Amino acid sequence: MDNLDSTKQKSITLTQKINVLRAAVMGANDGIISVAGIVLGVAGAASSSFAILISGLAGMLAGTISMAMGEYVSVHSQSDAEVAAVVREKKILDTDYQKEFLFIKNKLLKAGISEELSHKATKEMMDRDPLKSIVREKYGFELNEKTNPYAAAIASIAVTINFNFPSSISYFWNYVSSDNISSIYRIFCSTIEPF
Repeated sequence: MDNLDSTKQKSITLTQKINVLRAAVMGANDGIISVAGIVLGVAGAASSSFAILISGLAGMLAGTISMAMGEYVSVHSQSDAEVAAVVREKKILDTDYQKEFLFIKNKLLKAGISEELSHKATKEMMDRDPLKSIVREKYGFELNEKTNPYAAAIASIAVTINFNFPSSISYFWNYVSSDNISSIYRIFCSTIEPF
């Protein structure tokens, strides 16, 4: 059983995978829209193909750094809030165990479980691991499932660059390879191409 628990703790949980996926989707979405806006603005205002390329690359770099830092801070803040909740629940368990017991029992009763079964299930959960049980039931997260802020930041960086570098080059190429009037239309079309 201990070997199974240690294997479970080492593997990436669904919550962690979803968080990294969320960071990646937001990075891609934000990057495409931001870089497209910057490049379209520069293409409409200037006729220099070099300015368009540099604006796309600068927008990509700024967006990548912004998204990565935002993801890191967001996930780290969530982790800090979870740690604070655990500390708070430890104190409450030490001073008012019965209150926490009744919280879980009442939650089970509201879910439609009978009085007898609610009491039995709550007693079993609280006897096994009271802190883990109250944190899961009250806040909806598991003690051993910490989301990694570095993983979220790296996912955001990878996807933002992956989506924006080809787009920036595509914007540049579309502008250079055509006349200036139709180039804005071509840039717009290449912006929505990933979708």
